[in-house]
Amino acid sequence: MKRCLATILALLLLFPLSAAGTDSKTVTYEPYQSGEFPQWAYELRRGETLFFGSLVITFPLVVLGWNGINLMGGDLPTSPAFETTLKQAGVACVLSFGIALADWIIGEVQEKHQNAKQDY
Repeated sequence: MKRCLATILALLLLFPLSAAGTDSKTVTYEPYQSGEFPQWAYELRRGETLFFGSLVITFPLVVLGWNGINLMGGDLPTSPAFETTLKQAGVACVLSFGIALADWIIGEVQEKHQNAKQDY
């Protein structure tokens, strides 16, 4: 069974992963139109990008801070290791969500400020 599955996977890897019959020179990409997506979709995408982008920074910083607090005499849990990692990931997610939320709030305030300037 394993050999059969390995053979099928190997054969699938031999075939190109692009669409059959399409030439990359004939494919043209069109930029999105200005009204193609609602504004909330752009804001949600920006928030998602900021959340996951900052998570790459906040998680290692939380782990370093967690270990630093324990080295200075703090009593943060260190075992079991999986639960500790989940707690650290939770703290990092909250921090990343805070960064994305702060960016959204700043954008809303700036938009209101610009709209108020245009009204005068």
